[in-house]
Amino acid sequence: MKIHVEYYVGGIFEVKTTDPLPKSFAYDQVESFDWRNRHGANSPGSLYWDGDIDSSGWMTPPRCQNGCLVLQDTSFYCDVEYSFCSDSLGGIWKNSMLCGYFAAIAQVEAITNLYFNQHIDPDLSEQDAASCLRGDSLFENLRDSGVVNEECFKFMGDFHEPCSTKCISPQEKIRITDKIIIQRTESEVKKALINYGPLTVADLLFANDTIHHSILLAGYDIIDEGDSLWGIEDTCIFYGSQYIGRPYWILKDSYGNSDSHHGYKYIFF
Repeated sequence: MKIHVEYYVGGIFEVKTTDPLPKSFAYDQVESFDWRNRHGANSPGSLYWDGDIDSSGWMTPPRCQNGCLVLQDTSFYCDVEYSFCSDSLGGIWKNSMLCGYFAAIAQVEAITNLYFNQHIDPDLSEQDAASCLRGDSLFENLRDSGVVNEECFKFMGDFHEPCSTKCISPQEKIRITDKIIIQRTESEVKKALINYGPLTVADLLFANDTIHHSILLAGYDIIDEGDSLWGIEDTCIFYGSQYIGRPYWILKDSYGNSDSHHGYKYIFF
């Protein structure tokens, strides 16, 4: 039986792999970390709160790689049903398959907030990254040419959208300067997440099927008594639960705010 990440609606995935992430038992990191609530950025009582009703903290709101494109005004609607797209909006349903670009752009958006130490919350153009790739890799494109905002190049849900569709004179571009190579151990991944910000993750393995799906690592946590995790034991973790004490990754996906845990997926280590 194949289990596909795009059909996940709640709970925590059990990752099956013959090549697990090596563990290190000499941790010097905290037991839990989440860029959504770092420095209380998701709390109205914090100086770092920006009034974000989604409580996304230093992260920007989840975007949609799949959705409804209305050609009349080039609007791309997220979090709508397929039937509503065609019947009510007169749009075209798009399955873009551009998760890698969404993960990379979400990472740049979050790091922009952290770099300036304020909630700029840029809405950058995934379409620019997908249509105007000029280097040998997405990294080279983001480093050498930068990425414009969504208003300059709206998402059309298609990898083949011409780069010429982009606005002629963008008001701003955001570029990155470098990349890091992370040693593939649990401890080093956690250390990089804390020191450098959210990390792009690719090629997750579910059951016996390799899913080439890119996603953004935003944090990690440990299940405790009283936690509410939709899809597990009627949402609430009770005393004696088999899940108590199990660590899991917190990942931002690209299927909108209504997907899974407000746009985030949880996966056991």
